[in-house]
Amino acid sequence: MNAGNYIFITIFTAIIGLSVAAQAQGKTWSERKLSKTIVSIDKDLQRKRWEKVIKRSQEALGHCVLIHNQQHTRCITLLRNINSSYEKMRRFNPKPEQIKQAYVFAKNKLGEQHFSTAMSRNLYYKYLLFTEEYLLAIPLAHEIVTYEEKTNSDPIALLERQRQLYALYGLTEQFEYEERILAGLLSLTADLLGEGEEDYIEVALALAENYCVQKKYHEFFELVAAEKLDIKCEL
Repeated sequence: MNAGNYIFITIFTAIIGLSVAAQAQGKTWSERKLSKTIVSIDKDLQRKRWEKVIKRSQEALGHCVLIHNQQHTRCITLLRNINSSYEKMRRFNPKPEQIKQAYVFAKNKLGEQHFSTAMSRNLYYKYLLFTEEYLLAIPLAHEIVTYEEKTNSDPIALLERQRQLYALYGLTEQFEYEERILAGLLSLTADLLGEGEEDYIEVALALAENYCVQKKYHEFFELVAAEKLDIKCEL
């Protein structure tokens, strides 16, 4: 190889090396750039610029994972912001795996009772109901009830959560679990609203129907007589 060719190859190799290095640098942001982007996202959130929040957060998420890891609080917050922004626009994130990840990562990192976990859990729960994944929704419904018992002072809202839970057990034909929820709900409804009220009768009818489905005829007729319910059960 003559000197001219050697110099040419050396220069060419150096240029290629610089190009690769520049591309690699462009692929992963610095911590400073990530921080500045998060500040911009926070401003977009305050101004309700949901589409900008989604675009910037999706772009930042991959870099956040590379700099930190999937379950870093910053990355969890980015996922939460993406999902909640879609919700503000009355849509679900078209990447459903991110809806689940936001909940799972927040629960693992921050715990069941953290604000971010609660937000992500509620959204994932809504998505599971929307897609009729009722079995998967049941554990989340229990977590939501537990969370709201500790944080929500509205007993009527808690009643509604319990009603959703018994409905889920009915939809998945887990009638023994449905019975337990209904029995507790009947007592709770009596304490809060009083026996004989419409909501109380509705729960009593649901419990009677549950007894009938399970062929618990003694319990069925006992409840019907005690509450004077207008319902029949085919033996």
